[in-house]
Parts: sequence; C-alpha cells; structure tokens
Amino acid sequence: GGTSLVLDSSSFMSCSADTGGGVYWYASTSESMLTVNSSSFTACEALADSGGAIYAEVSSTTDVSTIAVKSSSFTSCSADNNGGGLFADSVSNVAVESSFFFSCTADSNGGGLFASGVTSMTVKSSSFDSCVAVSRQGGGLYVSGSEVSSTVVDSSSFASCTSNTAGGGLCVTAVSSMAVVSSSFDSCVASSTGGGIYASSSTVTVDSSFFTGCS
Repeated sequence: GGTSLVLDSSSFMSCSADTGGGVYWYASTSESMLTVNSSSFTACEALADSGGAIYAEVSSTTDVSTIAVKSSSFTSCSADNNGGGLFADSVSNVAVESSFFFSCTADSNGGGLFASGVTSMTVKSSSFDSCVAVSRQGGGLYVSGSEVSSTVVDSSSFASCTSNTAGGGLCVTAVSSMAVVSSSFDSCVASSTGGGIYASSSTVTVDSSFFTGCS
C-alpha cells in the first residue's frame, strides 16, 4: 500500500521546521494519499525551504497519488522558498475545496499554494486573500510543469494578492490545459506582468470570471 495520512478537525499553530512547517509528507510508493479535512494552519513557517503549512512530495510522477484538502484554512503561514501555505510536487491529483488561504507568504513562488508536476488539479470554492510571492511569481496560486494535463479553478476568489514579478493572483507556467470558471480577481497586483493572471507556454480558458482593480 501507499503512504497515507489523514488530518481531520486538527489545528496547527505557530509550528516551524526547515521544510514543511506544519506537515511534511513524502510518498515513495503508488496509491498514496494525504487528506486534510476541516483543519487549520496558523502562523506555520518553513524556515529554510518550502511548504509553510504543508510540504507534500511524491518521488516519481509515475506513482499515482492524491492530496485532498477540504474546508480547511491557512492563515499567516510562510515559506523561505515556495508555497507559503501548501507545497505540492509531483503529486498526481490535487483537490482543494472550500478552503481559505489568508496572508500567506512565499519568498519565491506561490504565496498561498504552489503546485508543480501534478497531473490533475482542482481548486473549487476556495479563496486566496492577501497572499504574497515576495520575489517571484503567483501571489495566490502558482501552477507549473508540462505534466499538468488538466487544471480547473472554479468558483474561487483572489483578493489583494501580490507578486514581485508575474501573476499577482494566479501564475500558470507550462500547463497543457487550465480553465478558470466563475472566479473573481480583485485588487491583485504584479510588479511586472499580469496583475490578475499570468500565463506562459500554457493554454488557459477564462469563463464567467471578473477582474476588478488588478494591475
């Protein structure tokens, strides 16, 4: 069997580590799963690397693995590298639903959430508020990697998120297919390019979404 971890109705406050301030999850076998339900992460910090609240990595993109985050909050979490709230690398399926990322900060990419090398990703009915990518891209959400075959952001909001370079709200790099549906971007700012959304070498479809005061 795979590596499974379930966090249900749990609270992590003022936790810190070099990598994965609250949780460090590494899977080296297929059929691994990380489940986070009705849990909160507050002021958790990755002091030297990524994943202020949660660091999740799978050893090989060929291994089938899943991260499911539902009804959870990430508040004032920070990372010295990527993913102030949540960092996911080479995970097959990532699903975030009804969750809240507030005032999370990454020194590099993905102030709220960083995902790289995932096959399928869904962010639904979730919010990214006042999240910051200090020196790189994706103040709220950063998604990268040609392995990403399908990514959907649905009924979600990005407010007052900032990036020092590109993608104040959302940054998409080398993603084969992304759909942004019924979502809003309000007062998101990028110092260089794409206050609301920045897309590079990617196919992105935006439908029934609103952009207000982004720059």
